[in-house]
Amino acid sequence: MLDTFNHRSRGATSNSGGFSDSILTPELLERQKHLLDLNVLKAGLPQALYDLYEVARGKWLSCVKADWKIALKNNPDRADFNWNNKGPVSTTFFELCDVATQVMLFLLGRDEALPYEKNAFWLSVA
Repeated sequence: MLDTFNHRSRGATSNSGGFSDSILTPELLERQKHLLDLNVLKAGLPQALYDLYEVARGKWLSCVKADWKIALKNNPDRADFNWNNKGPVSTTFFELCDVATQVMLFLLGRDEALPYEKNAFWLSVA
């Protein structure tokens, strides 16, 4: 299903003559982005893993929403969002990243991802 995460961008070579693990084209990333749509994930993940992802994502978004309301109360014209690295937004963000890593590994069908696969996944998430 998600072999597109398992793709190296062609054309860029390292000094040793092999393909670069870190170069990914914007077009490739745009094509992959749909794979992280909640409906696609729900269809492709075991229910328990999907539920973990949905809960972690919901907690993080809830914390972001609460902090955003406070930020807007202090400055109604605010257009950017920053968070404290020690607050609930940060904690729930890293919990979401842990679950997203489990999702990535499931989609790859392995216990470990190669550097270019991690790069592709996280760039697609961003």
